[in-house]
Amino acid sequence: VNYSSRIECTSYSLSGLPDVNTENPAFQDYFIAYLNLLIDDGADGFRYDTAKHIALPDDPQVDPELANNFWERVTTEITDADNIFNYGEVLQGSNDRLADYIDAIGHTTASTYGSKIRAAVKGNIVNTASVSEYWISNAEPHIVTWVESHDNYINDGTWFELDNDQVILGWAIISARQDGTPLFFSRPYMRSQESEWGMNRIGPQGDDMYKDARVSAVNFFRQAMVGEEEVLDNPNKDSTALLIERGDKGVVIVNTQGELAVDFDINLADGTYIDRVNGKTEYTVKDGKLTCSAAIPENSVVVLYNDG
Repeated sequence: VNYSSRIECTSYSLSGLPDVNTENPAFQDYFIAYLNLLIDDGADGFRYDTAKHIALPDDPQVDPELANNFWERVTTEITDADNIFNYGEVLQGSNDRLADYIDAIGHTTASTYGSKIRAAVKGNIVNTASVSEYWISNAEPHIVTWVESHDNYINDGTWFELDNDQVILGWAIISARQDGTPLFFSRPYMRSQESEWGMNRIGPQGDDMYKDARVSAVNFFRQAMVGEEEVLDNPNKDSTALLIERGDKGVVIVNTQGELAVDFDINLADGTYIDRVNGKTEYTVKDGKLTCSAAIPENSVVVLYNDG
């Protein structure tokens, strides 16, 4: 009940769930063997739920005879350890020791950033001041970003407050950016504003929003822009729209409200570009100015880059 107490956080029960004695060497051996079975079956990464409830090396010891070495062992003693992607769910809050968990595990979640993105797309205010800061100091390459997670969907009402378009706009922002490893939460199949759970059964896929053309185009953009530095800007200082520019190679334009006239400065190299989302709208860059004969509609994502 006291999150400022590390001994409570790492060894007491959580919401009635007993704490596993992760300091016990016998449990560690059993768990590492289990991870190796999963790796043999093809797993190449692991998400550790409630990671901040597992002690760090310098946390108070439950048993003076047992070291707090769970993280050291499970990240180094597994098969092909150097190539396994590990991240911990460390929800930000009191005494979260997030930087130390990044050192111990490799990556952690960026829950505060997710809340900022949800607020931005819900309020149609995506100015750079609202969406650029990750709220984790000097850890950008080591964070897992999201628009929402299963916890948000269940606990804070975003299932009702954000529609599919808004989730996709948020996804375009976090995925077009240079840092972080974006995580897409698939809402329950057939869910709606009237039915939170939809067909929430084992077996059916989740909501097919992940197949949206905007999501697909931004995913390919992310792969094509590896190594390109980012610049975030609001076109013509319009806070309802955002440019995520990656060097002079590509740009994602997110428009949350109203039509966006296309006549603004940009870093994209001079040339002609076809929107990767709809595959037909042509954009022109000349002397650092982006133009198009058509305005960008509300709730739209435009993805511009050329191959090669």
